[in-house]
Amino acid sequence: MNSVRSFDVFDTCLTRRRAVPSDVFYTVGRIVFTKLGILPTREKLEDFVANRIEAERLARQRISREEITLVEIWEVLLSSLGWTDKDLIKCEIEAEEQLLFPIAIMREQVLTSRKQGIRVVFTSDTYLPRSFVEKLLINRGFAEPGDGFYISSEIGKTKASGNLFKHLLQAEAVSPNKVQHVGDNVQSDYLVAKSCGIDAALCDYANATPYELRLLQLESCRGAAAEIVGAARAFRLQRHGLDNIPLKEMVGQFAGPFVMGFAVWLLKRARETGVKRLYFLSRDCQLIWKAASVLAPEFGGIECKYLYVSRQALFLPSAGAISPEEMTWMRRFFEEPRLDRLLAKLELTFDDVQGSLGAMAGEQKGAYCLKSESDWDLFWNALNQEPTKKRILDLISTRRQSALEYFRTAGLFDSVSWALVDIGWFLTCQHSLRKLLLAGGWTGQLQGFYLGLQQGRKGPAEAGTAEAMFYQRAPDVPHALQNSGIFSCATLLEHLIGCADHPTVHHYAAAGNVAQPVFGGTLKESEANLAAELHELTLSFVNENRSLVSTFSNSTTCRILLDVLVSNFVKFPSENMAKSIAALSAAFDQNNLDSMPIVKAFNFFNALTPMLPRRYPFLRFWKEMDCLWPEGSLAMTAPNVQYVLAASQFAARVRSKVWRTIRR
Repeated sequence: MNSVRSFDVFDTCLTRRRAVPSDVFYTVGRIVFTKLGILPTREKLEDFVANRIEAERLARQRISREEITLVEIWEVLLSSLGWTDKDLIKCEIEAEEQLLFPIAIMREQVLTSRKQGIRVVFTSDTYLPRSFVEKLLINRGFAEPGDGFYISSEIGKTKASGNLFKHLLQAEAVSPNKVQHVGDNVQSDYLVAKSCGIDAALCDYANATPYELRLLQLESCRGAAAEIVGAARAFRLQRHGLDNIPLKEMVGQFAGPFVMGFAVWLLKRARETGVKRLYFLSRDCQLIWKAASVLAPEFGGIECKYLYVSRQALFLPSAGAISPEEMTWMRRFFEEPRLDRLLAKLELTFDDVQGSLGAMAGEQKGAYCLKSESDWDLFWNALNQEPTKKRILDLISTRRQSALEYFRTAGLFDSVSWALVDIGWFLTCQHSLRKLLLAGGWTGQLQGFYLGLQQGRKGPAEAGTAEAMFYQRAPDVPHALQNSGIFSCATLLEHLIGCADHPTVHHYAAAGNVAQPVFGGTLKESEANLAAELHELTLSFVNENRSLVSTFSNSTTCRILLDVLVSNFVKFPSENMAKSIAALSAAFDQNNLDSMPIVKAFNFFNALTPMLPRRYPFLRFWKEMDCLWPEGSLAMTAPNVQYVLAASQFAARVRSKVWRTIRR
């Protein structure tokens, strides 16, 4: 061989499903206490970890070599804990084997080196035995028989001192300029290697991302956060460099753990309340349904079913009359009251009411927005004039009959105890579904599980009982104690987590002997592809991290983690995260008539908008951007535009302060 390429092992070829190496000791402690028949309480685990770290420090003081062995560490540890079973050392080996996983892009580099005819060796500072390290590297696809293994625990020399590198050069009978070493540690893998005349290269793939570091700041549940970070890092590194799917970063850092956490909470609450079947309402909960279906066997086999519904498919057939009281969903504070959009809820067009509303709408016709109570009075009067009134009532009757037939087919009239699952927020869909079921002779008690419920929601007498992970606080609560960030990004969550593989349901119609959902429009190819990738990657995350079920099973911990996951994702997205969902659009209207992109890169005109005088409200910054997620849009904006925007916003703030001072 003309040259040698040396690879560091830990955090270069292999890394752990934990935030930092010492977090492995918590897993070791659990295995040890289980073998000893002791309940692994938090206090016992913390004591064990502290003793394990101290045992390593004391063991290093007692040796004259540069490196210690795992046996020497455990001799001190067993003595300090008063234990005599030397076989407990195997618990640490077992934990390491459980948690270590390969970094995909580094495995590709090892394989490339072999193809180039370069000799591959592995050089590591570790107290773990060579036999274990060698076995791991072979099993994980890195090493082959005949490779060189320079492990400090066996040789007694370390990279940190440079002596292990010198040993390598002597054993391989090669000059330093024929060796390249690759590792993650700036000091021992790069600077020391360079000082020995060896070419060195740093790889930082295993370093925690800013997103992961923010999650680790959770002191209230740091252990759980470390497990989530480890899972996210494993998901990221096991796929890094193998494809060009930016979506995998977003799934590993956010969507995967978020969906899994919510699914675990749902299944746990269903089991605790005696619910045998869960109906996940489309489209918002299709991905959550798939994740819950994977995890259901761990909660007693709760049946998970997908229910094709939508606001349009539920609201209209549930109406008992054409009136503001029976059709409260016609007038909602977050929807623009454009005439054409209001009429679409009733499956009408402006031509159907032109005779009654033409004078009010004028030249704007369907684009006219209702501005006053008198406008609304005219609108309701027009709907109650013949033949429009009969057409609406006949349509309600037809749609109701088909909807009830679909619900019977779906099993909602079965005697089994069931509940609904949805993202949130006001129980309007649960309310409409309850009205429909009661009209069909159903006599059960409706209940639902939700991610979040907001103020202004329907009451139990109208919608049935409901439980949520998050509740919006009252408006008089001080701002510093305000709601979870989930409520400030409700629409973003609906469209991201609710990215489904089918269009929205418009109504139901007979298909043979049963009723089937009829979709409104078609799904864009870009959105269909995104949904397929998102679902596949998220389910991969769930399947690869089933051990997180116990982490998420603590409801308080689960809430804290999900809240921080959402907050970090929305406020601090990376460019890849934002770009990964650029194909998605969002809408507030129940028929998606006000669709807009979720993210859209800023341009120079947007960047200068804050500097425009206030007398041009039609050019306000976010309105001109016409996107749902400004932080994501900023993340995918070119750096030079970002600089202009920052300067523009700063100048606008200065101008505002000057004007306030002058007016005083």
